[in-house]
Amino acid sequence: LGKGGARAPDALAGGTLTGMTGAVIEPAAILQRKVTLKPGESRTVRFFTGLANDEAAARATIAKYRGLATKGLEGSRREAVLAAENEILAAGIAPKNRAKWASVRSQLLYPLPRNVSQESAPRTGRPSIAWRVSSENEIPDALELISLQPSWREKGTPADVVFLLDIADASEKQRVRTALEAATTRMLPGWNRTRIEGVSVLDAAEAAGLESKASVLLGVTPAPSIATASPRREQASKREPGTGPLFEFDSAKNEVVIFRPRDVPGVWSHVLANGYGTLKNGKVPDDGGPQYALLLTQNGGGFAARWDAQGNRTTGFTADPSADAPAMAFHLRDLETGKHFSLTAGADAAGEAEHKVRFGQEGYAVFEAAQKEAGLKASLTAFVPPDSPVAYLVIDVENLNEGPRRLDLTCLVDLALGEGPKQANRAVIVSRDPATGALLARNPDGKF
Repeated sequence: LGKGGARAPDALAGGTLTGMTGAVIEPAAILQRKVTLKPGESRTVRFFTGLANDEAAARATIAKYRGLATKGLEGSRREAVLAAENEILAAGIAPKNRAKWASVRSQLLYPLPRNVSQESAPRTGRPSIAWRVSSENEIPDALELISLQPSWREKGTPADVVFLLDIADASEKQRVRTALEAATTRMLPGWNRTRIEGVSVLDAAEAAGLESKASVLLGVTPAPSIATASPRREQASKREPGTGPLFEFDSAKNEVVIFRPRDVPGVWSHVLANGYGTLKNGKVPDDGGPQYALLLTQNGGGFAARWDAQGNRTTGFTADPSADAPAMAFHLRDLETGKHFSLTAGADAAGEAEHKVRFGQEGYAVFEAAQKEAGLKASLTAFVPPDSPVAYLVIDVENLNEGPRRLDLTCLVDLALGEGPKQANRAVIVSRDPATGALLARNPDGKF
């Protein structure tokens, strides 16, 4: 890579990659593909990264996904969408209410800026959702939320719910309380009862102030909030903030659309995960199933991991939100001029490209980038198939110029294969598979 890191690597300043692998080399996997585009032509390049138990399993996975044609790739994408839809239906949610609960979950993942006095309140004891219930007519919707809440928590979404009963009639209040508390109780084999964690039912008069601390308010009209945070990174603070909306929720596509990712005050994350995969006789497979997760921020930061996001990370990760360093970067370079730009805002050091991000509820993320002066437009679509510990990274490139273009596309993955790159620097061994051109990495000192 040389100096500059993932945002402005010297390796792209001129020439080509050396092709070196082995010890004392940066723990990164870098693949490069050359693309020639006719005027107005578009091409698609696909990368994928994942984990396997051993080298034989890794080669089998490579063969499987390299052998898939476009139809097969789109089929896997449709499987991921179908799995998300089935999850909602399995929770007993009617399709007509899907957009409503998608909106609630988007507010949990991407909360609105808070008033200064609200933000200074202690975070302990702060519910994710506060619902002021004023009638027993709200019970059906409340039961739907209770049925969704455990799966949201399982996927890492903060979803603690407090129902605040604001009902004057004592008999009606008791009926509502009984229905909600019954819904939070589950019967296990052997007639053992257990309660859903993170769901409370309180009297509104006894819980003053909880609504001001919640990320999502239901049953009341939220007070207007005041945005006080400033852009995170030094680069973002120097550039002139864009105009127009920062983001919106597209209810038709169930997407959060971020129009100006560099101007977002903080880090907004989107988690793509596939769970245990297909159960065998109702049990989790002996190898734990796929359980692969890809966390992406609006700037392209985040990490990939299997089973354990703390100790089994595929890629590096920084917990510093002011840096939001990318663990994966994708650079598009014009071979005639040598100029390049990144498909994600966080790795675009020059900051000359226009970026837009779409986070979809069905388990995908799309990063769009356009360089008008260079006459190039590109998009990166990421998703995790339901049956393998793999992350798909599909890149579409379009030539907007009237003449042909010679380009190369470089995919960089900051390898960790453990807790983080610093721990893995001296251990990760990278080799190139001559048969497929894939890069294989292992960490003899870790679980990989």
